[in-house]
Amino acid sequence: TGGIRLSAALQTDMPIAPAGQAGRPISFGIRPEHLSLANGMPQDPRMARFDGAVVVVEKLGADSLVHAGLEGIDEPLIARVPGHSTLMPGDRIALQAEMGDIRLFDLETGRVIVR
Repeated sequence: TGGIRLSAALQTDMPIAPAGQAGRPISFGIRPEHLSLANGMPQDPRMARFDGAVVVVEKLGADSLVHAGLEGIDEPLIARVPGHSTLMPGDRIALQAEMGDIRLFDLETGRVIVR
């Protein structure tokens, strides 16, 4: 395994598939349903953790979509949380995901490098 730096403030251990990816620009993607709230929970070494601030909360009834801004990342992460969540814009939030649910893409080619 090797460390992947997604921004100056966000680094995680995750296997990189093809050799020669080191130093190349990447982007990452994760589905909202694969993120879960981790506020107040200890860091699980098997999970990627993302700390940020709530930007927008979309109340959809049974579920809400929470857009979380992360330092050094241009686009917010969007997490599906229970509709009764009391999160509001400006609240600090910790999200986590299983490593296998994160997809990494080579920005130059658009190809998936970790699946």
